[in-house]
Amino acid sequence: MDIAITMKNFLKIFVLSLIVINQLLAKEQSDAVLGELSGYISDVESGQNLANVNIHLLDTHLGAASSESGNYLIKNIPPGKYRIEVSRIGYHPEILNDVVIKPGRLTVRKVELIPTFVQFDDVVFTATKSEQTAQMAPASISVIKSADLKARNITTFDQALETVPGLTLQRTTGVSVQSVSLRGSSEVAGAGVGNRVLLAIDGRPALNSDSGGALWSLVPTSFIDRIEIVKGAFSSLYGSTAMGGVINVITKKPTAGRYFEVNLTGGMYETAPKDIQFQDSPNFYNNQSLGLSRNLGWFSYIFQVSRKASEGHRQHSSFEVYNLYSKFFFDFSNNRNIEVTIGGDVGRNDYPHSWFSDLKPLYISIKNKDNEQRKYTQNLDINYYAIPNPRVKYSSRFYFYRQLFKSQFNADDPNLEIRDNEPFGTFTRSHSRKMGNISQLDYHFSDKNYFISGVDLQRDLIDATPDSILYGQRQVNNIAFYAQDEHELTDKLALNIGMRFDHNKLEGGRGLSQLSPKASLVYSPVSKLSLRFLAGRAFRAPSVAERFFKREISGGTEFEPNPDLNAEKVTSLEIGSRVRVGGWADIDAALFRSTYNDMLYWINIGPERGLTDILFQVQNLNKARLQGFETSVNFYPGRAFHLRLNYTYLDSKDLSPDNEGTALAYKVKHTFSFVSSIKKGNWLINLDGRYNSAIEEVFLFPNNKPDAFLVTNGKLTRKFGKKFSSSFGVNNIGDNQYEEMARYRMPGRTWIVGTNYKF
Repeated sequence: MDIAITMKNFLKIFVLSLIVINQLLAKEQSDAVLGELSGYISDVESGQNLANVNIHLLDTHLGAASSESGNYLIKNIPPGKYRIEVSRIGYHPEILNDVVIKPGRLTVRKVELIPTFVQFDDVVFTATKSEQTAQMAPASISVIKSADLKARNITTFDQALETVPGLTLQRTTGVSVQSVSLRGSSEVAGAGVGNRVLLAIDGRPALNSDSGGALWSLVPTSFIDRIEIVKGAFSSLYGSTAMGGVINVITKKPTAGRYFEVNLTGGMYETAPKDIQFQDSPNFYNNQSLGLSRNLGWFSYIFQVSRKASEGHRQHSSFEVYNLYSKFFFDFSNNRNIEVTIGGDVGRNDYPHSWFSDLKPLYISIKNKDNEQRKYTQNLDINYYAIPNPRVKYSSRFYFYRQLFKSQFNADDPNLEIRDNEPFGTFTRSHSRKMGNISQLDYHFSDKNYFISGVDLQRDLIDATPDSILYGQRQVNNIAFYAQDEHELTDKLALNIGMRFDHNKLEGGRGLSQLSPKASLVYSPVSKLSLRFLAGRAFRAPSVAERFFKREISGGTEFEPNPDLNAEKVTSLEIGSRVRVGGWADIDAALFRSTYNDMLYWINIGPERGLTDILFQVQNLNKARLQGFETSVNFYPGRAFHLRLNYTYLDSKDLSPDNEGTALAYKVKHTFSFVSSIKKGNWLINLDGRYNSAIEEVFLFPNNKPDAFLVTNGKLTRKFGKKFSSSFGVNNIGDNQYEEMARYRMPGRTWIVGTNYKF
C-alpha cells in the first residue's frame, strides 16, 4: 500500500513537472519572438544620468520611465522598426528613428538630452513633492544649479545662498552659521537655535536634534546637483520648522560610464587696514575634493571626499573639516530601486567669539584664545521606491543622523593666570541622534489629478552634559500624516490643497498637536504668463535647547529654562506672478504677508527678577507680522550672457501688547542682489553681489548695530579642453569692512585660485 501511494505521488509530481516544463518552454518560445529595449538617459552638459525620463515607442502602448540611476528597460516588444520618443520636463524631447527590435535580442540605446536654457522651464520638485516647471509652481521658488555654483567663488555651502532673493545670512566664522532667514522669518539670537527655515537634503530633514538648527557642514558643495529654495509656509508637506520656507539640496546622481573629478582651491585673506589689523601677514585657506562616479547597469555609485581648512580672517577663527559623502543605487528590477546614502564629517574650529573692542574688531579677549570646538556628524539614508505602473509610485525612506559636539574652554591656563578665565578644563558635550521614516504613496487618478499621501515618523535622542549648563538627557517623538491633491481644473487653472497633522511629544513633558493646511491656485491664461495665490499655515515645535538651555559659558550669560513653551505658528499669504518677456527674460514678482502667533523669542527677564545682570528666557510672544514685496528679473538674451537682479522689501512689526507697532529686532528692510555671467569661447566671467540695509532695531549691543553694506565678488574661469579648467577670483572686491551680526567682523578682500580636472 505504501508503494502504491508512493507511485501515485510520483505520477502526480511527474505530470506537474511536465506541465511546468511545457509552460517554461512556451514562455521561452514566446520570449524568443519578442525583443527588449534597454539603456540609460543622461544630461548632455553635466553627464549625470536622469531619472523619471519617459521613453515611449510611438504608435504603441509600450514605454517606461528611467530609474533614479538613469537606467530603463522595456520588455515584450514585437520585432520591427520603431520611432521612440524620449522626454522629460526641462529638456528638449528627443526622437530616435528606425530603432530595430530583433526577436529574442536586447537592443541598447543610450540617449543624451539637452536641457532647456530658459529658467522659466526649470524643473522643480520641492513645492509640491512632484515634478513641475517653475512657471507652474504655486509659490516663489529659486533654483541654484551646479553650473551656477562652479561659476562663483563657493567654498562653503552658506556662500551658495548669498544671492537668493529675500534670503539673509548672519554668520560668526567660516563654519558657524547663526541664522538663515527667508523674508525675515528666522532669529539671530540663540546661536543658530531654532531656525524657521528647514534645511533638507534630497527631501529629508537635516537638522540638529538638540538645537533644531541646520546641519550646514554636512552639505558637500561639490556634490550638489541643484538647490531649490521655496518660500512661504510649508508645514503641510514638511512639518515643523518649514515656517519661512524650505532649502532642499538635491545631490548628484551617477554619470554615464566612469567619471573622476579633482577640485583644488586655495586663497588668501588680504591683510586688514592698518588701524584694525591683528597681524602683519595674511592668512590662508585651502579646499580639496575628490569625486568618483560609475554606472555598471543594475548598480551605480557616486563618491566624494573633501577637506576644508582655514587660518581665519580674524583672531582665533581657524577651522579644518573633513567630509565624506557617497550614494549607491541598486536597480533590482524595472522601476524598483534602492538608493543608499552614507555621509559624515569630522571638524575642528576655534570657538566663535565676538570682538574684544569696536576699536579692534578683529581681536578677541585673551581669555578666549584657548577655546575650541570639535564636531562629528554621520548620516545614513536608505530610500526604496517603485513605479509598478504609470499611475502609481510609492517610496519609503529611512534616515539616521548622529552628531557629537564638544566645546572646550580654558585648555591652556591651569593656574587661572588670565583674568576672568573659566575653570581649567571646562567643557560641554552634546551627543544627539535623529532617526525617522518618510513613506509616501503617489497616485494619478487621471492625467489632471495627482494625489499624494504619507506618514512621517521621527525620534530625537539627546544627551547633553553637564546639565548645569546644557539640557541633560531628553527624548522627543513626532508622528505625522499628510495628504495633498493637485488638480487641473481646466487647461489654464490648477488647484493644490494639502493638509498635515503632527503630534510632537517631549518624553516626561508636554505633547503638542498641530494641523497645517495649505491651498494654492495657479492660473496661466497664456503660455508665457502665470498668476499664483498661496495660503498656508506652518508651525515650529520648540527645540530642546530653547526649553532647557541654562548658561552660555564664553559670555557668562545666564538662561532660565522654560519647558512649557507652546509651538509657534504662522499664517502665510502670497500673491505672485511670473511672466516671460519674449525669449530673452522672465520676471517673478510677489506680495507676501506672514502673521506669527506664539512666536518664540529670547527675552531679558532680569529686570522683572530684580537683577542687574542679563537673564534670558525663551517665551511665546503674542503676535508679530512680516510683510513686503519681492521681485526677481532674469535676462538671458543668449547662452553667452546672463543677468539676474533681485530685490526684497520687508516690513516687520511686533504686535504683542507691550510693544505693538515697534520693529522686530535684527530684520533687514532692504535686500538687493545680482548675479551676472559672460561666456566667450573657453572663458567665463562671473560677477555677483549683495546689498543689505542697516539693522534698525536690536536688543543686544545697541551701539554696534550692523551698518548697511554692499559686497561684490568676481571670478574668471578658463577651460583647457573638456577635462581641465583653472580659475581666479576675488571676494569682497571693495574690501568692505562690515558685520552681518553685531561684533562679528566679516572677511575683507579675499583672493582665490582653483583648478578642476576631470577624467
